Amino acid sequence: MTIVRPVSGTKITGLDGVEVTITACGLTTGESGWLLDDDPGDGIYTFDGTCAAITADGTTTYNDTPVGSPGDVDYDTKLTLVLANIACITALDSMDLQRSQPTSLPPTCRS
Repeated sequence: MTIVRPVSGTKITGLDGVEVTITACGLTTGESGWLLDDDPGDGIYTFDGTCAAITADGTTTYNDTPVGSPGDVDYDTKLTLVLANIACITALDSMDLQRSQPTSLPPTCRS
């Protein structure tokens, strides 16, 4: 899986978010791609959706809004695409990413 757009280094307004274009090739049964915002300033990951952004091979667009935490102004945030197998998905689902913001990803997840 590859983030095609936005290109690395693109400046965006966090509250406005960004449309992310992702290309996936070679996903196997049970694998999916999850898009998270990695905030190196706070050391946390945030997730704007409720499930995987990518569920099949091909090109997909995803509206990542907002990017980062609401109080982030003039901070860099890295868009992180995680290849999730069944064990990773189970671990992410158990984290309640809508309410808690982890400082690390489960070891079963590959970014």
